[in-house]
Formats: sequence, C-alpha cells, structure tokens
Amino acid sequence: MLSESKKATLEEDFRKHKRLQREALIAIIDSNVHDEDVNAWIKGSREHSQQALSQIIQKETNRIYQNRMLKYDAVCRARERLSDELKRIVDVYMWGEYSYLGWKDIADREEVSNKTSYNWRTKILTTYAEELGEI
Repeated sequence: MLSESKKATLEEDFRKHKRLQREALIAIIDSNVHDEDVNAWIKGSREHSQQALSQIIQKETNRIYQNRMLKYDAVCRARERLSDELKRIVDVYMWGEYSYLGWKDIADREEVSNKTSYNWRTKILTTYAEELGEI
C-alpha cells in the first residue's frame, strides 16, 4: 500500500514524463559547463569538436541523468502495462490538454464517482511504483 505522500511524489514524476528526457539532457550539459566558459551553452554546434561530443556522451554516468532516464523508462513501461481505459486517462488528463485537472475534476469530466477516479490514480501509480521497484 502506498502512502499519500508517496503517491503525491510518484504522481509528480509521472505527470512530468514528457520533461524527464529534457531534464536528463540538461543534467549532462550542466556537468560539462566549465567555470571559464559560462556562455558555452550559447555557442552553436560547430564549436563542439568530436572529442567534446564524445565526452558529453560519456557523461551518461552522471547520476542525475541516470535517475531521470530510469524514471522515464519506468513511466513508459508502466503506461504499457495499463488497460486501454487507463492509458487514455494518462494521455488526456496527466499528459494532455487537461493535465491541469485534479482527480475530482477528472471524475466530473468523465462522469464517474470520485472514488473511481482515485482508484484509477492508485492503479496508475502502483504500476509505476512496481516498475521503479518500490513495491
């Protein structure tokens, strides 16, 4: 059984799925910016030698990068394990145009009880927690 605080943390990660890859790449770039070149991120791609690009790729050992990609992969696997109905809920209400809605608003919009919408939430987050190895 997941605590409410754990569900909130998992939901936050799950909802920001589309940003996880970007955050992982930012972590790699941030780890490569040196103090003497604070404007390195502004330079065009022509400024980077093959060696510099290789070093960036080698930074996949970066812990922040690994953490973000682990979460990204777990979210993808969890979504694939969901029923078609729950996939639609994820796509529309967690990642789509109505991602700003809370679970009570989702219940109203889907014309189901609050209990049903919270059961959906629990199933989605439990599946995600299983993929992360937290259950």
